[in-house]
Amino acid sequence: MTGETTGTRTTGPTLIVEDNAFLSTELFEALQEAGLNPLPPVRHYTGALSSLSQNTPRLCVLDLDLGRQMSSNVVIGEEGRRLLAILHARGCRTAVYSAYVSNSLGLRDIAPDVEVLSKSEPVEELVRVMRNLSGLEPAPA
Repeated sequence: MTGETTGTRTTGPTLIVEDNAFLSTELFEALQEAGLNPLPPVRHYTGALSSLSQNTPRLCVLDLDLGRQMSSNVVIGEEGRRLLAILHARGCRTAVYSAYVSNSLGLRDIAPDVEVLSKSEPVEELVRVMRNLSGLEPAPA
């Protein structure tokens, strides 16, 4: 998939990994309006891996808790941390947008440049962060 050009910058595709259907739709629309070329959202770990096998996203919005699709014994956020490591290895700039964020998760040990936001932050703040990660100017306040 090719990137969308905004001015002289190419935003490239943005992956959304969010298991809440309503929020993933809201994120898709907000990122699209911001010129960040979102891919269709994926809801689970395996869906994210499938999307990554078909696309090379430049950016990603990642929820850590993906409903523990792999097993009910998986620790909350483990699938998200695994995806973060894969995304970081591929050079994909990532913003974790999750209810389960804390310093104890070691997210910056996995990806030193990760941005971490609580879902208590409004979607507009996430869009501002994503525009900064993309190299675009921040969205107007």
